[in-house]
Amino acid sequence: MATRAIIAYTVPPQHESWQGVYHHFDGYPSGLGRALQQLYQGHFQRDSARMIQALILDHPAGWSNCAGDWDQFKPIGFTEERRRQDRTPLATFVEHLTDPQPPIYYDDERDVSFLTPSDLPECWDIEWLYVLNQRVSVLTRKQRLVMLVFKLTARRPPVLVESVDLDDSSPDWQMMDDFRIVDNGEADEA
Repeated sequence: MATRAIIAYTVPPQHESWQGVYHHFDGYPSGLGRALQQLYQGHFQRDSARMIQALILDHPAGWSNCAGDWDQFKPIGFTEERRRQDRTPLATFVEHLTDPQPPIYYDDERDVSFLTPSDLPECWDIEWLYVLNQRVSVLTRKQRLVMLVFKLTARRPPVLVESVDLDDSSPDWQMMDDFRIVDNGEADEA
């Protein structure tokens, strides 16, 4: 069974909203969260613009799984055709993921819509949202990449679980995996 997620970035210039792509497998923090930090520190050499370009802007159709050794192979993405045939709603797209046809690497320049906050009501089975937010330190003027990790549940706004500075050492990813929202809508760290 897949743990579905969204990989997004804050949209300039105000960085008040986000746009992103669908990610099908291993979307929990100790899977995708850890993989995003490893990709940032390793393959992308802490270049946040290059990482956002490769993971989101170059792959609007989304990912089966973007984790892996990018220096050895290209991870598996989805084709634009399978993602948005005639602007198919996200819920319908997710149903098509069970097709026996294997997903292939996205390499198509046709128009595809990114996921945005307005798509969240349709995303009833997506559990995690990772928003990459480029920040510039006031003191050092160095650019840093902060990843906001949100837990998603049906019919509720996203709940911020953690703000992770991807330049720092790894946080407790397992603790984030265990994060739950109780019936009254409040956060409960299991």
